[in-house]
Amino acid sequence: MNILFIHPRRGLFQITKCLSCGHIFECENCDAKLVTYKSIGNSLELVCHQCQSYYKYPNRCTSCHSTDIISRSGGVDELENIVTKEYDKQVVRFDKLRIEEILNIDLEKKIREKVCITTRVFDPAISYKLFDKIIFIQAQNLLASPDYLVQEEVFKSLTELFLSLKPDTEIIFDTLNP
Repeated sequence: MNILFIHPRRGLFQITKCLSCGHIFECENCDAKLVTYKSIGNSLELVCHQCQSYYKYPNRCTSCHSTDIISRSGGVDELENIVTKEYDKQVVRFDKLRIEEILNIDLEKKIREKVCITTRVFDPAISYKLFDKIIFIQAQNLLASPDYLVQEEVFKSLTELFLSLKPDTEIIFDTLNP
């Protein structure tokens, strides 16, 4: 069975906070919450998705100087780690490939015996007819934006996705509160 996981959250973890005082690490330039990523050499770093600022992963809290720092609320990188362990299969990350790379590979051969993951709700370069099951992880986040234009874009992407599936494709919306 060919499975595609769609998880609209980039990075390893979405929130980094101090367990002692509750301080949540935010960008110094724009106050957006920082996302944890693995950098070269498997060390961790914090990245701002709004202004693209990078920070070293903190050893101490900037507020109370505690060393009880934790990152939670998984992103797509954490999902990739979990899927690799659970299925014991190689993972194909479409969101890390450029459109030209997807178009120039034999997709049916590339995804055989593998699990596929992307952060994109709809990518015109992906042949969705090859998948038997599409699973949206943390689907409640798809429509969480109060911005009308963001919601319109999500509905447009979902419609394009549904129109490109084969009729018997199973779609699962994983939510916290079904």
